Amino acid sequence: MNNKAVIYARLSVEDQRKDVSLSIQNQIEICSSYATNNNLEINKIYIDDGCSGTNFDRPSFKEMLEDIKNNKVKIILTKDLSRLGRNFIQTSHYIEEVFKQYGVRYIAINDSYDSFNDDEDISFPIRNFINDMYAKESGRKVQQFYDRNVKNISFINDCVYGYIKNKKDLIVDETAKEIIITIFDMYLKGYGTQKIATFLSNNKISKPYFHNEYEIKKKKVPENQLNEQYKWHKNVVLSILKNKVYIGTAVNKKYLRNKISKKVTLNPRPIEIENNHPPIIDKKTFYMVQQQIEKRKSKVVHVNDTIRLKKFLFDQNDKGLIYRQVIINNKAVGRHYETIDKSLIIKADLVHEVLYKDALNVYLQLKDNYKDFFEVYKKRYNVQENKELYKNLLKQKELIDVDIQVVFERYFNEEINHTKYIQELERLNIKKLEIEEKLSTYESDNLINEYKLKRLKEFMKGLPNETLLSNKLDFIRAMISKVNISVNKNQYKFHIIYNFEK
Repeated sequence: MNNKAVIYARLSVEDQRKDVSLSIQNQIEICSSYATNNNLEINKIYIDDGCSGTNFDRPSFKEMLEDIKNNKVKIILTKDLSRLGRNFIQTSHYIEEVFKQYGVRYIAINDSYDSFNDDEDISFPIRNFINDMYAKESGRKVQQFYDRNVKNISFINDCVYGYIKNKKDLIVDETAKEIIITIFDMYLKGYGTQKIATFLSNNKISKPYFHNEYEIKKKKVPENQLNEQYKWHKNVVLSILKNKVYIGTAVNKKYLRNKISKKVTLNPRPIEIENNHPPIIDKKTFYMVQQQIEKRKSKVVHVNDTIRLKKFLFDQNDKGLIYRQVIINNKAVGRHYETIDKSLIIKADLVHEVLYKDALNVYLQLKDNYKDFFEVYKKRYNVQENKELYKNLLKQKELIDVDIQVVFERYFNEEINHTKYIQELERLNIKKLEIEEKLSTYESDNLINEYKLKRLKEFMKGLPNETLLSNKLDFIRAMISKVNISVNKNQYKFHIIYNFEK
């Protein structure tokens, strides 16, 4: 077996600014070490310094191609795939077509790729490189840095109720501190968030925004906002009770500052840093409150939402409908469904009747004329038509691949210049990408439609028993998945999605 190898090293101007580990010398050392360990003899070294990897118009790369053409190169070593090129289509074309055509073995050391292994797929390492080189790898390195140096990191905090921003740090606001302690104390004594909000409002305690914006800064509250200054809401109270900032922990802030280097960077992922600033509430009190919040949450019961079609009915904008009873003189005299903003109100009896009749009609068709019903849905989903379109697109893609090969061979044989080659390659690649997008769409549609037909078959096997017909709501649930209701001039329209259609 031929053991004579060449090294190809490349460094762009951008790479020179980024990482010393990408240096030409570093690449050559890695390749030389690999050659020594694998009994390969380095015959020549090709170097493109200051050349972009996004195209192949590079002096040493062209020289290497000529040597390949003249049968002078049999093994090529690079540090990784990115050194050969960053353009996925062209890089894979050289590796899979040109190198193999001339019997050249290609090895990308750090990507563990060796074309000598016939069963190895070049698309995986190249796609992995393209997708991850700039995102995952850089993100991983950044995160490793933060994980190693988390003790040296502090959040750049926004001003929060209970604290005053002093240059880079937070100091406790003594006035607000007493209010926060009172809120936690009242909650542990059994007061709900609404009662606490009422207490604060009655005692003329300024809301957090007004305190921070006007009292701390000693500005006058605008006349048109005076009525809002003391109107506490229970949700504001709850957000204070659940905020870890009050035990000295900073959470989910956008920017980080390294305490040693003073460097400011974006937070790469949500993290928490304890003891980031002085606490107002001790941890024992804080977590006792969290337990109480969870206990009280589980006791909340929405009495008016007990109807079995809840989370089942929606308006045309997908806003959920809730069930309400009309009570007059302590007697239920009517019932209806409505959106929270009351933009849609419809009688419950009408909804139940419409859905029951439609579901019964579909049920009888499934039961008595299943084959006809199945054919109707098969035509509706255009499964066969989509398959034919998919096959035609695959043929078009294959023809473009042939055209790409022809263009490359013409360029390689110097029948066209580099500019013409790039223009033709870009034109063909654009057409190829358009076809691949259509293929992806058709493939997705086919999978969805075939899945729907499969769901219909499965639904037929478990078709509801006739005994269920006597209970309208149970029968509707067994047949229907979702209903959207719209109204226009008091005319209601129902869009029904059955369980086998979801």
